[in-house]
Amino acid sequence: MNDLAYVGFTASERDTIIATVEAEYPFYAHWVKFLFWTGCRPKEAAALKWEHITPTYTQIRFSQAAPVDTKKVQATKTWKSRTFPTNQQLQTLLAFLHQSNSPSSDFVLQGLEAIHLTITTFRLAIGNQP
Repeated sequence: MNDLAYVGFTASERDTIIATVEAEYPFYAHWVKFLFWTGCRPKEAAALKWEHITPTYTQIRFSQAAPVDTKKVQATKTWKSRTFPTNQQLQTLLAFLHQSNSPSSDFVLQGLEAIHLTITTFRLAIGNQP
């Protein structure tokens, strides 16, 4: 087994990636930050709705996923919900997203057309074909 397959990004690499996305693809910076700061799966981020976040933004309940192949919101990969406590940095991001989202959307992470973001729409936007 290759141990390198399980190595994530260092804090410096993470910060460089976030800074690059902010500079070159600012609309998608919140998506990248959210994924890094929570460690959730992109499918879980795509399915996240405001009803899964406490009104004070202090906890997120990951209970659904939106796989790009089925395009349907369904249970998570593990079939288990989990609650994630947020820090001030993530709470600030969630408050910003809540204020800037389309009022008609239940999804936290919206794409350009007020639909939820997916890893596919993100890859297409930055030029990497799936």
